[in-house]
Order: sequence, then structure tokens, then C-alpha cells
Amino acid sequence: DQNEPNALHILANIAFSMAQFDRALELVSRAISLRPTQPDYFTTLGSIYSLKAKPKMALDAYTKVLELN
Repeated sequence: DQNEPNALHILANIAFSMAQFDRALELVSRAISLRPTQPDYFTTLGSIYSLKAKPKMALDAYTKVLELN
């Protein structure tokens, strides 16, 4: 379901594991838009940004994890 954030997050993790980082970013961003208080989503986001060589964006995502926990 395109409106189920947990399903989107699972799909993002699958895309991430297949090195489809742009697709993973798209999926996790959608999950975050639907449930912006889920720290696991931001952990995934930070991992994606780290591998895409975007350290500032990764740090922002990881900081959000700490704020939500």
C-alpha cells in the first residue's frame, strides 16, 4: 500500500540492500511524510545519505533520530 509507512520503509530497506539508493530515498521520504515521528525511518534516511556522500544531510537525519528517542 502506497500509504502505509511501515510497508514503504520495508521497501526502502530492500531497495537500499540492492544499492538502489535513489529509489530507497524516494520510499523512505514518503514514509517519513506519512509518519514523521518514527525514528527508524530517519536512521534509514541517514544511511542512504551517508552512502550518497551527503554527510550534512546524514547528520541531520541522525540528529532527528536522537530528538525522537
